Amino acid sequence: MNNGVIYLSAVVVIILFIIAIKGLFNLERFKHTNKLLIIIGAFLLISVMGSSIDIIRTSYYWVRANPLSSVDLEKANTEKRIDEKEVTLTLNLELIDYGTSKQEFKIRMYFPEEWQVFFEKEYYDLERPPYFTYGHRNVNDIQEEISLKLAEGISVDDLVENSSDQMTFKYKLYDDESEVLIKDYSLEDFALTLW
Repeated sequence: MNNGVIYLSAVVVIILFIIAIKGLFNLERFKHTNKLLIIIGAFLLISVMGSSIDIIRTSYYWVRANPLSSVDLEKANTEKRIDEKEVTLTLNLELIDYGTSKQEFKIRMYFPEEWQVFFEKEYYDLERPPYFTYGHRNVNDIQEEISLKLAEGISVDDLVENSSDQMTFKYKLYDDESEVLIKDYSLEDFALTLW
């Protein structure tokens, strides 16, 4: 999300908050109430609502049978460098765990459909398992560099022509008992450079 959209969203939220507070001031039951108390109460209510959503989400994942479903992709950045016969992918994944306990898992990265023919494979298993999350909304940063050989008969030009800013990488987090598939829709972080 670019900064302009973030600033515009913040301005809209502030305007809506001011309109809501003015509406509360005009209600008959609050006419004789201290206005400062109304503002403080609104801020407290908003902060409690945010915390309660996190608590409910954590409780939901605690009850579910698939513990890895509590892990979500907070942020992703995939950079690609291409030379004559090899592609180097630099992954930066930020995972957040809404669960309540430590989890150990492996990661499998699925290539975009447009790229699968260039490597003659559908996915790549990251080589540094296991990875860990610790629950309680803790964030885990994963940084990996992957080198992939282009398939026979494939040139760099073929790969560049079939690359776009709208490619979707998928990541499967899995262990012996459960698995979850997470998609990376971050289009603005896509970077493709030639050596």
